[in-house]
Amino acid sequence: MGGEFAFTAERLAMSTGTTALLIGDLAQAEAEARHALALLGQRPQEEQSAHVRASAVPDLAHARLLADDVDGVAESNAQDLWISTGRTPRAYLPDDPLTDIV
Repeated sequence: MGGEFAFTAERLAMSTGTTALLIGDLAQAEAEARHALALLGQRPQEEQSAHVRASAVPDLAHARLLADDVDGVAESNAQDLWISTGRTPRAYLPDDPLTDIV
């Protein structure tokens, strides 16, 4: 089988984490989201799935928030979203021409 059922290991972990979050298993949701991000980090940058990262990072933050781990929420967003993608957040200044686009 292929297509819809040919998930990578990180996609499977991300989906399992999302399911755990939906049924309220916060420990499993956090563990699976972390596992998905760890597996993703083992791939070369150009082979990393943006979809998996864009789903696993908020799931990780959401699980931590529901578990009252506010520091963990901040850590997951900063560390997993920005640093592991190699992107640096950019502060937009009032005179920045890009702010006019929004």
